[in-house]
Amino acid sequence: MTVVIVNYRSDADTIRLVDTLHHNYPIIIVDNSQSLSMREEWASVSIIRAERNLGYATAVNRAIDHVSTRYLLLINPDIVIPDLSSIQALETFMDVHPTIGIAGPRLDNTDGTRQYSCRTFYTPWLPALIRTLPGLRLVRKHLMVDVDTSRPTFVDWVTGAAMMVRRDAWESVGVMDPGYFLYLEDTDWCYRMWEGGWQVAYVPAVRWVHFHQRQSRGWRLEAWWFKWQHGRSFLRYIRRRLNGGKRISTRSGPIAGQVIVDSRASDSSGRIRVKQV
Repeated sequence: MTVVIVNYRSDADTIRLVDTLHHNYPIIIVDNSQSLSMREEWASVSIIRAERNLGYATAVNRAIDHVSTRYLLLINPDIVIPDLSSIQALETFMDVHPTIGIAGPRLDNTDGTRQYSCRTFYTPWLPALIRTLPGLRLVRKHLMVDVDTSRPTFVDWVTGAAMMVRRDAWESVGVMDPGYFLYLEDTDWCYRMWEGGWQVAYVPAVRWVHFHQRQSRGWRLEAWWFKWQHGRSFLRYIRRRLNGGKRISTRSGPIAGQVIVDSRASDSSGRIRVKQV
């Protein structure tokens, strides 16, 4: 498995994450801000220096061109992984379920509450409802507020802040759509996974912390730029889904098998067990 990180003005977080992972996995960093310095001890790390800010999807695709492993782990710099054995647990889960193209862990806020990192697909009016009527049943269903966090489950999409992707799947449906500069490239990718016959899963036994900051929050000038990017991506997504996307059938509900995330629960080969139930 290869770790892929996109760095943009997040050098401190990227360095922290790489220092955590580089002894265990090969890492490819796409440096969109041309600011990150290679460290001598990063023997397993490759840095692709973008000539400019390429946007998220194009940066990920640059990295994918250099991935030779069966899986890639796409992860944001502001993710903290308390137990590295959980990465192996997620990989083993993918091995046990070969029809799953993308799997995402549970992401928590710093206070331990669950982030809404798995959701149903967007409809045209959902963003407005999320902001104005957050308690609406339709909104709660979209955010998967009541999802069973005791076992893995099929979902429409998981956030690109942390997702494991199968090579066979991205070679089948294609890489991220470079038409998305920022936002919804993950939603679109998951949609195309389902469209192409692959499944998407949420694996809540794998729990990581996400220092999520909504850059579009507030009224400062930079926030307006992020709002514009979000709106632009949302229009692209809705237009493509309504005009060109075929009707897809996703699955919901629990997945057979229980993921054990415990470094002491590995078998004699050192691999984490996924218990079938």
